[in-house]
Amino acid sequence: MRKPFPAATALAVMLCTTFAAEAQVTPADIPRTAEPRAQQTPDQTPQARAAAPTPTPLLRQQVAPEAAAETRFTFRTLAIDGASAISETELRALWRAAPGDEIPVSDIFAFADAVTRAYSASGYLLSFALVPEQAISDGAVRIQIIEGRVSAIRVKRNGKVREIRSAADAAGEPLAVRTAARILDSRPLKADALERALLLMNDLPGLAATSELAPSPDTPGASILTIDLSHRAVRADFSYTNMMSGVLGRDMLGGGLRFSGDSGEVRLRGWASPDGDRYRSFTGEASKWLGPNGLRVDGRAGFSWSRPIGELLEAIRYRGETLNVDLGIAVPIRRSRAHNISLTIAGHVIDSDSTILRTAFTRDRIRTASADLDLDWADASGGINVVRAGAVKGFSGLGATADDDPLRTRLNGSASFLNFALYAQRYQPIARIAGGDFSLVAKGSGQWAATDALLSAAECSYGGAGFGRSYDSGTVSADHCVMGALEARWRGAVAGKVGVGVHGFVDGGIGWQKGLLDTGEARRHSASSAGGGISVQIGPRLSALAEAAHGLSGATERKWRANFSISLSL
Repeated sequence: MRKPFPAATALAVMLCTTFAAEAQVTPADIPRTAEPRAQQTPDQTPQARAAAPTPTPLLRQQVAPEAAAETRFTFRTLAIDGASAISETELRALWRAAPGDEIPVSDIFAFADAVTRAYSASGYLLSFALVPEQAISDGAVRIQIIEGRVSAIRVKRNGKVREIRSAADAAGEPLAVRTAARILDSRPLKADALERALLLMNDLPGLAATSELAPSPDTPGASILTIDLSHRAVRADFSYTNMMSGVLGRDMLGGGLRFSGDSGEVRLRGWASPDGDRYRSFTGEASKWLGPNGLRVDGRAGFSWSRPIGELLEAIRYRGETLNVDLGIAVPIRRSRAHNISLTIAGHVIDSDSTILRTAFTRDRIRTASADLDLDWADASGGINVVRAGAVKGFSGLGATADDDPLRTRLNGSASFLNFALYAQRYQPIARIAGGDFSLVAKGSGQWAATDALLSAAECSYGGAGFGRSYDSGTVSADHCVMGALEARWRGAVAGKVGVGVHGFVDGGIGWQKGLLDTGEARRHSASSAGGGISVQIGPRLSALAEAAHGLSGATERKWRANFSISLSL
């Protein structure tokens, strides 16, 4: 019988093996899915805010009197009163008769309707033309233009009503009221001015605004706008997902709190593995809206700890920490129901560290400035498009990793770089099938490293909830990358507030490294996956997803993977 090793001998063997492993391990030996920067919560992609466009409704169409088509007269002159928003020359072009022509009275009413349509087509919500009472025996025709406006805004909030008749009345009021007051400046009222103000109000933290227009009892041609505001000061949510990296055990629990004021919000969020040991992260965010134009300043700080599992990672006691700090400003260039454009400019600090056996192993310090242009728009077919184009500039100095730092994650990587990125998505409704809506969603993402090779934290990656649902986040990481996905969806209501969805997808990603390669590093990486699943939505607060995905190609093991997530909002 084999004699057991004495305890001291076993300990010596273990220590020798561990220190030998430490001496031989390089950053290239660590799975990309285990690197601190790669440990992210489920992927966040730009969200569409646009909805299918609707034409500005005709406020008023005047009905011609009986026998107007049979009653004729000789036309001499045309007078248009009250037009300022559209030139009289443009309106006269809609009148076809020449002096001396014999025309029916109905042509006058048809012209008034054409003028009303012209105002509507130009987005004037409350403007119209009418035919006032007049004698036409002398051939003189007169049209009256009513260029409607909002003369007062009544804001209902917390059981109180505040009437605003000018911007001065709104001074010192909460930001929502000052935003609403800008509607008074639109004379005559344009639909896009009303739409922008209401949407910007609904963008404010915790706020919901509904509106109603009614004729003014004391001002001819004017309307009273009543806005009903409701505000939630505190909100909470809880989540579970198993879409995290396998080296973290996949399962993750999350929770968040939002504290909303009149013009600012604080958001706190945490994620942790169920045992609280493999992964923990905490993020604090604050946003401040500046003025009634929707300008917003955002700040964010997040910290994460990871203790991934795996034979090598556990043998060398691999640990990771990441600090992220962001400060930026967001400008809503255009805000409407059907078209939105916004610009975000921000600065970022990323500190990413890993250790083995409590000894520093890798250390990245990245300092960047970024600019992102976000566009989303809807078209007449019901399709919704989302595009984000961005650039990120990494700087040397300010504590950034030097190009000769032996602890950087990639030996040829640099903290001084210039990246360009593009994300695009198209949602297209197809048909009503079995009482639900069938649609297709196509999306793609890419990054181009224009200058130097990158450190790990600045690379693009495939894998996770966005692209590559059969793989861990960071399965494919590279300087340059292109990713794409196509998803077919069916959504329908089964009972009351319960909605059910079925989906199937296919996706893929390719990444390329530039410059000199690290030892054991491949120039090109690629992977693809496909799958499908179901989703359930119960009211506005509870949602769940279950899907199965299978790797189609890639360097890692290709097998079925079950993904689950559930979210509850309070």
